[in-house]
Amino acid sequence: MFSVSRTVILALGCGLLLSACGGKSGSTAHQGGAPDAGKVLNLYIWSDYLAPTTLPRFQKQTGIKVNAVYYDTNETLAAKLLAGGGGYDIVMSTASYFERQIKAGETARKMPHPESGDAFINFVMTPEVIGEITNFKGYANANAVAQPLASVKSDPGIYPTPELLPKLTVQLSDSDDQTRAITRVWEKFKTSQ
Repeated sequence: MFSVSRTVILALGCGLLLSACGGKSGSTAHQGGAPDAGKVLNLYIWSDYLAPTTLPRFQKQTGIKVNAVYYDTNETLAAKLLAGGGGYDIVMSTASYFERQIKAGETARKMPHPESGDAFINFVMTPEVIGEITNFKGYANANAVAQPLASVKSDPGIYPTPELLPKLTVQLSDSDDQTRAITRVWEKFKTSQ
């Protein structure tokens, strides 16, 4: 599966997750300078979703202090959120787990800093920032204005050709029957049966 689906869903999911959490539109973050003690963004994210300069640049530009917590598997993410762990303004997951989070009601929590969450999404979706992330990570982005900034634009594994696009699908979460079948096969494999 091409990473374009994962990234488009990530970008859309991030906005949906924020709006589902009761965020307010508009940002009151100040421009420039050191982080303001009252302005915080609690971010729960995969370690490979941003360029190394993204968070420091966001902090410098907005004055919002970022508390980033990284997870390594979707199962870790799900376990933490289902157990009530939270306090995050933005949780960024893969497409299939984002769908699962919605079904489980994990997105219905109130964000502690909705203005900071809005400011982060707006920042990340600016052409220069998402273009830098695209070039560093090799993931496509959904911002049409930023696509000319992508040095990876000519790679069909990242930006599929128009002829290939209709053949692509988005990975959705498994149905309950599929999950049970996968679990049964995995258990048999683990126990050598």
